[in-house]
Amino acid sequence: MESCMKKIFVLVSVLSFAGSLRAEDWKLIWVTSDYKWNIHQAQGSLTRSGAHLKGTLLDVDDKNVKYELDVTLTSESASARFKVSPEVDEAFENLSGTYRKLTHAGRLGCIEEIQLINQYEYVGLFREFKCEP
Repeated sequence: MESCMKKIFVLVSVLSFAGSLRAEDWKLIWVTSDYKWNIHQAQGSLTRSGAHLKGTLLDVDDKNVKYELDVTLTSESASARFKVSPEVDEAFENLSGTYRKLTHAGRLGCIEEIQLINQYEYVGLFREFKCEP
């Protein structure tokens, strides 16, 4: 009986944790500069757990290029680790910037926007969604 209760507890714990994770569709723009401006776009799902977003988005033009993100949000700011694969060094970069959530905006009613920057690059993330009370 005790073994059965432990299994049920573990199952309920896993299901409640999985329920707290939500996949959301995001769009990304990545801007870098060397001898010219380079602009790339990606889209896909990021998983949200509280004030944390994590996942991999695929480049719109080249499905072999992946943008890996790990973003932490606060009331009006954001920090992130960001990596593009395949790249020469494939190292994570640290970025910081702003976060805002707007109601009564966009075609679906609400918008979330994250703007991140470091000395080498700009990353913008955007999603539209239906507002829920």
